Amino acid sequence: MKVTCTDSRNFELHDGAEKLGSLSYKKWFSYSAELEAGKEHYEVRPTGLLGATFAVYKGSEEVATFKMNWKGQMTLNFKDGQEYIFKRKSMLNSKYVIENAKEQEVIQFIPCFDWTKFKYSYDIFYNDKVKNILLVLLGMYCANYYIAISGGAVTASV
Repeated sequence: MKVTCTDSRNFELHDGAEKLGSLSYKKWFSYSAELEAGKEHYEVRPTGLLGATFAVYKGSEEVATFKMNWKGQMTLNFKDGQEYIFKRKSMLNSKYVIENAKEQEVIQFIPCFDWTKFKYSYDIFYNDKVKNILLVLLGMYCANYYIAISGGAVTASV
C-alpha cells in the first residue's frame, strides 16, 4: 500500500492501482479532517483543549477516539472494543507502527519526503492483509499529526 499527497491538504491511499481511501484536511493548520474508506465517510474532530484528543464520527455516531499519551504515543479506541497504539518505531528512524492490544505490529508506515514537491508520502507494510481501511487512514492521520507537532524534524533523516 502507498499513500500519496495530492496537494497540501489531501492524501490518497492506494493498493496498486486501486484507490482504497482518502484523507482530506478541511483547512490549513486544522486538525479537522474527512476520511473516506471505500464508500464509507468519516470525520475526525479535535475534542480536547490541547489538541491531543480526537473523535471519529460516521454521520453523528462516534465510532472511535484517539489521544496522545505521556509516552508520545497515540492510543486508538474503537467503540467495538478494538484498541491500538500508534507509535514511533525508534528514536533513530522515522518509521511509525500500529500495534494491537497484544503489542503485535499490525501496520508499519514509512514516510518519504519529496523535496521537489515539498510533500509527504507513505509506504505502508503489513504482515496480514489489512481489512480495516479506517485503521490505516487513522494511522495516516496520526503520522501527519506527529510530523506536524514535531515541526517536520522527525523525518528529516529520510
